[in-house]
Formats: sequence, C-alpha cells, structure tokens
Amino acid sequence: MMWVILPVKHLAHGKARLQGILSDEQRQQLGYLLLVDTLQTLAASAHVQGVTLISSDEDISQLADRYYARFILTEQDRGFAKDAMTAVDSVQPGSVEKVAILPADLPCLCESDLELLDTSHTGGITLCEAKKDGGTNALVFTPPLSIPLLFGPDSFNRHRRAAMDRQVEVNTVVAPGLERDIDREEDLIWLSRQPGGAAAWNYTRDIMRSSSR
Repeated sequence: MMWVILPVKHLAHGKARLQGILSDEQRQQLGYLLLVDTLQTLAASAHVQGVTLISSDEDISQLADRYYARFILTEQDRGFAKDAMTAVDSVQPGSVEKVAILPADLPCLCESDLELLDTSHTGGITLCEAKKDGGTNALVFTPPLSIPLLFGPDSFNRHRRAAMDRQVEVNTVVAPGLERDIDREEDLIWLSRQPGGAAAWNYTRDIMRSSSR
C-alpha cells in the first residue's frame, strides 16, 4: 500500500494557464472538482494507506476532513516540489512502506492506475510520465527519498537522470489515468470528449458546450 501526497495550489490561484478561457469562478470550481474526484478515487482504493494534502488554501482542509486525509497548511504557494517535500518530511519513519506523490488534477485516475503504481514499485523510484510535456505525474519511492524532487516540464527525464547519477533503480509505468492532467485549453477539449467521467468531466463538458453556442 502507498501513502499518497497531494500538493494543491490555492484554488483562487490555480489553473492560471486557463485565464482568458475560463472565468476566475470557473477556474476555481474546476480545480475544486478535480481535487474532489481525486480524493474520492484515493479514498476508495485498496492500494492507498492514507493521504496527505498540503496547500495554502485553508478551505481545502474541509475536503481533507471529509476524505480522512491529513492536511498541512502553508503560508503561501511555494511550488509543487517544495510543498511535496514538506509533506514527505512529515511522514513518520517506519510507518509507511511506499510514498506516492501525485498531482490533484488527474480526472481519469482510477483504481487500476493505483494498483499498477503500487504493485510495480519494488524499490528505488517509480515514475509515470505526463504525456503532453514530459513532466512527472507520479513518483513513488520507499522512504527515505533518495533523489531531489524536480517537478516541472521534462521532469520525467530529470528525475531519471538524478536517480541514475545516484545509482538508484528507476522503474517506469504507463498508466492511462496518470498520463494527463488539466492545464490548457486542449486539455479541456480532450476531457470534454471523453466518453464518461466524474464531476470534473461533467463540469468541463458543460463549459465547453456553453462556449460553443
């Protein structure tokens, strides 16, 4: 089983790349629903031991309580990697076998993706690549963390190089629900065209239908 870490930017500041496409209210609601969908999937998984949610948005603590996740409040948005590292440091040594760092905006995440992550990780680090920009949409490790966190564009390759430089075993997985997060207009179009989904899918589909009228 895995302990999952979810760094979440303040919802009022999230999805900045969708400015000009969505209103501030729509961006905030989309971020909220993506987080809800992710927490629901994690809470229902037999492969998740627990969840730590870290954010500067105090209102998110209510969601954490609803889904029995630990919540860490930061003073400001400090970036995905810094928040993830703070959450990693909060994990009690010896209490967790595996830690997975995931983004909170994976609308197609499902139990089979989490099962694959859990069962594929046998040591070192396990990575899942973000399909569109070479980022890292999942990083699993057995504590303690043996490489620096290098999230961002091309971070999949940067994480691999960092591991190889330190002679750390690297495993890679291809999991459909982990390959695509939601940041740009083409992601909204893609999500709206999926045959089904949860709350964020419904909301995105309605937005895209309204904008095409």
